[in-house]
Amino acid sequence: MKARRLAIAVVAVVLLGGGLAFAWTRLAPAKARHIPTARVQRGRVEVTVYTIGELRAGRAAQLIAPPIGGNLTIVKIAPSGELAKANDVIVEFDPAEQSFALEQARSDLAQAEQEIVKADAAAAVQIAPSSTRAATSSRARSKRNRTCCSSTRRGSVSPSSRRTSRATARRRARRATC
Repeated sequence: MKARRLAIAVVAVVLLGGGLAFAWTRLAPAKARHIPTARVQRGRVEVTVYTIGELRAGRAAQLIAPPIGGNLTIVKIAPSGELAKANDVIVEFDPAEQSFALEQARSDLAQAEQEIVKADAAAAVQIAPSSTRAATSSRARSKRNRTCCSSTRRGSVSPSSRRTSRATARRRARRATC
C-alpha cells in the first residue's frame, strides 16, 4: 500500500507542476515586443524586394526560328526587356550556312537541267535513225517493186531469178530495219 500511496503522490506532484508551468506561461505578463517605428515624412517611397522566383511579362510573344535543317548562329539579338516595335529586328542569324546551301541547290538544279537536255538530245538521235531506217526500207521496197515489175514486163527475167532478187531485197530490207 505504501507503494500505491507513493505512486499517487508522484502523479499528483507531476500534475501540479505541469498545471503551474502552464498557468505561468499563459497568465504571466509577456515582455513587450520591440516594434520599429519612424517619423512620417512626405516624399517618394522606394521599395526594394529581394526574392527568388520567376518573372513574367504582361504581354509577351514567342519567337520561333525558321526550320532550315541545320544549325543557326545568332549574330545580333535585341536586349532583354527592350520594347519592340513593328519591323524591328529582334534576332539576326548568320546567313553563311544558308547561302552555301542555296548555291549548292542552284548547282544541283543546273546539273539536272543539263541532264534533261542530254536526254532530249539522245532521244532525238534515237528517233532519227529509226525514221531513216523506215525511209530506207520503203525506198528498198519501191526499188524492188520497180525491178520486179520492170523485168517482168520485159519478159527477160526468169521466174527463178525473180525469186532470188525478191529474197535479196527482203534481206536488204531486214538489215535496214535492224
